[in-house]
Order: sequence, then structure tokens, then C-alpha cells
Amino acid sequence: MPLSGFAARCDKPFDAVYDPLHVRALAVREERWQCLLLVYDLLALGPELQGEILAALKRELPPGDREPDILLCTTHTHSAPGAIELLGCGTCRRDYWDFVVSQSVAAATAALAGMARAEFRFMTVSLPDHNYSRRRVLSNDQVVMARVPSLPIKKSGPAWDRFVFGRFDRPDGTG
Repeated sequence: MPLSGFAARCDKPFDAVYDPLHVRALAVREERWQCLLLVYDLLALGPELQGEILAALKRELPPGDREPDILLCTTHTHSAPGAIELLGCGTCRRDYWDFVVSQSVAAATAALAGMARAEFRFMTVSLPDHNYSRRRVLSNDQVVMARVPSLPIKKSGPAWDRFVFGRFDRPDGTG
């Protein structure tokens, strides 16, 4: 199966699995609101696959007292099968899309069934120079994707130097 997100790979199939790919789900409920977050180890979700996932969740999730708001996001790995059509960056396979949809329903069902009372704790940490915008315009107007370019930088995109770490704690203090 070819991997997505790196044109130089030329649709060459993967030759080994170093880390398994996952879809992880988190269900959160407050008094009148419920949210279901699904995070995929994929480059991106195209509108076609996203539509199939949302339709399957609406069709397959057990009925509850409220319909959750659903958020889908990806880790943006360049080492996963195609889930979005990108020219020269891996082809999408129907059997893999079907697998992603079924795993989405399984993860969401487990998250909703496993909800328990918890308190959300978080902290924000400043980590200067830990993150940078990859696209930079140099003094000669060349656009590069280099952390330390050879010429002075004329313009750079935004970079956030603060990170938010969160944790849900059960009443007994365990995460």
C-alpha cells in the first residue's frame, strides 16, 4: 500500500511497519453539551472520506440523550496510507478507507461507552524557538523550507511558542 504526503516516494509501497497507526477517540460531556473528538494518524482527511466517516457515525452510534458535536483531526503524518487525493503523493485505496470508517465507529463507540466523571487540568508552557514556520522568504525572494537558511530571512510565517498540556483526572486522582 503506498504512503501519502511525500511526492519523492513515487507511490512506492511501504516495506515495514515501525509504529502502528491509530484512530483515538475522546468523548466529553457537560450538562447540555457533548463532544466527540477523533484523532487519526493520517496526513489529512479529504472531504469524501470525512463525509463517509460522519455518515457512518450518525448511522452507527448508539442513540443517546444528546447528539455529540463531532471533531475530526489528524496528526499529519507523512507515513500513512492515503486518505486524501494529492497529486503524486500516494493513491487512496477503497479497502483502506472502509477500514478507517469502521475503526472510527469502533473508537467512537468505545469512547462514548467508557465515559466517566473527570476533571480537566491543563497548563500552558512557553518553549521559545521550539517551533518555527517552515516556509520562509529569504532576502533574495527565494522561498525555502529550512530551519537555518543560508541567507537572511525577509519574511516568515507565524510560529506559536506556547504549548498546552491537558489531562483528565478521575475523582481518585488517576488519569
